[in-house]
Amino acid sequence: MAVLAMDTATETLVAAVGAGGTAIASAAVRVPRGHSRLLQPTVQQLLRAAGLGPEELTGICVGIGPGSYTGVRMAVSTAKAMAVTLGIPLYTVSTLLAMAEAAVPQRGDGPVRVMPLLYARRARAFGAAYTLAGAERLAWQVETPVQVRPIDDWLAAWRGSEDGTSGGSARTSHGLQAEAYGTPQVRFLVHDFNQQPSLAQTASAWRAAADVALALCDVAAGMGPALLRLADGGQAVVYAGDDIHAVSPDYALPVEAEAKLAERGEARGNDTGRR
Repeated sequence: MAVLAMDTATETLVAAVGAGGTAIASAAVRVPRGHSRLLQPTVQQLLRAAGLGPEELTGICVGIGPGSYTGVRMAVSTAKAMAVTLGIPLYTVSTLLAMAEAAVPQRGDGPVRVMPLLYARRARAFGAAYTLAGAERLAWQVETPVQVRPIDDWLAAWRGSEDGTSGGSARTSHGLQAEAYGTPQVRFLVHDFNQQPSLAQTASAWRAAADVALALCDVAAGMGPALLRLADGGQAVVYAGDDIHAVSPDYALPVEAEAKLAERGEARGNDTGRR
């Protein structure tokens, strides 16, 4: 089973080709505004590196966001077009779940909780919370579904969740510490706040509240392989045939242009009401 995976919802373009949930070739390139230019060449290079032609693929897996409004559409539209043309299934996975899976590539004996967050402007973040009960692979449970909330609200919820801190000692922004595994309720934070200078203080507060704090750049290289594992492990939503046309990005909130249009409409309605 040869599967191609891709995600363009963040500032890092990620893609991978693999079989049986194991990556044969993968790539992660931080290109804030270059996804449309580099996605298809990257896919072609990965297929060549894996010794595969598009006709040998048996599935496509795509991260559907949330994230960049324009960016997420690149991978989703490309994946849909390829799946329909090749007549193969399309697997969809939340970008946030892919971040969580990439943050914990190896399983310990104790439970793990992960909160992935992506900056959503206006002091907000796209986020979710996932729980992994134990050593069993690909058993993620949704604790908090994908949504957009003020960043401070996410922090308050994280600090007040369950029994507080887990007692783990692996506070770091680079890599995973072995001593974090096996401790009760290890809490991972994965975020892209480091890319926003105005959020430096917020990022510091988050690092203090987590047992393992990872920036998006720390997990980006593992997101392509993570998508492959999630698809192979039954944690993706599968579409086939005409159902593929129904797949759309998960924006988590209205597109900016639509929100502004609605605001202008409400303002005009209020003006009319005062006349």
